[in-house]
Amino acid sequence: AGASSSRDEDARPEDGDAAWLWERGYSRAACEAAAKEHAGNREGALASLFGSLLADSAEISGWPAGCGSDADAEDWLEELTAIEAIVGEDKVRTLCDGAGVAVDVETESGIRATLEVYRFEGCGYPSAEPPAVAFHARGAMRDSFRAATSKLAELAAENVGTPCIYTLLEAAGGMIVGGESERAPVGGTKTDPQTKAISAPRGTTAKPAAASAPERKAPNRPSSDKPTRRERPSMSPAEIVSENKRLSDALTAYMDAFRTGKKGDAFSMMTQRSNLPASNSREEVTRAVAGASV
Repeated sequence: AGASSSRDEDARPEDGDAAWLWERGYSRAACEAAAKEHAGNREGALASLFGSLLADSAEISGWPAGCGSDADAEDWLEELTAIEAIVGEDKVRTLCDGAGVAVDVETESGIRATLEVYRFEGCGYPSAEPPAVAFHARGAMRDSFRAATSKLAELAAENVGTPCIYTLLEAAGGMIVGGESERAPVGGTKTDPQTKAISAPRGTTAKPAAASAPERKAPNRPSSDKPTRRERPSMSPAEIVSENKRLSDALTAYMDAFRTGKKGDAFSMMTQRSNLPASNSREEVTRAVAGASV
């Protein structure tokens, strides 16, 4: 009875903003209080909750300190460009008008999760402060993801002075292991296990399978002069491993350049890419190329 009462007290809040915060691992009471205090400003409420988490896990108080600079903002944009290049644009989403980024993560437990990293207004990331971090699966396995978020907050604090999104990504997937001990909410993101055939009870006769309808052959149609889309050859497993290593090495070189102040070829490449006229139209260009017949 006590466990049931505790679960009810921490059930998903009815308020939309409080529920959004609750999905990111914070208690119902804390989410409702933060949502009320910030009156519709979800990001402000999340920053307040993460500041409390950071004080508990990494002993950093007064976050954010309001020490952010234009150089920090530029470094943040360049880091987002690098993460898109490494992970792939299909797994990366920009949040809060560029103040945050969400990256899809496949955990060792089979839960499809999301790592969110925010550089809120006034935050001195990456030079002087850690970014805000939220690691969740829309409310599934809240205890496990809450503990993982605390560890990621500590990791972000340890890496102050350098871009750390890729470091957090590498660590996040391995922090959620084992099966799910909590019931996933409706619309959760747990991977469905493979279903197994169930035999009929003893003493009963299974109904015969319905006869399948005869297969119809498509009628022969005259060929069209319109060119068909050419299929792109898929990459072999060895090629995928090689490409992943190449991209990972490129990101490592970029981060080393940032850390040492020696902005080499990788850093220059990212900077030039972000300054191209078509930089803000990457998705449109990609879709156009993907839909081309040649």
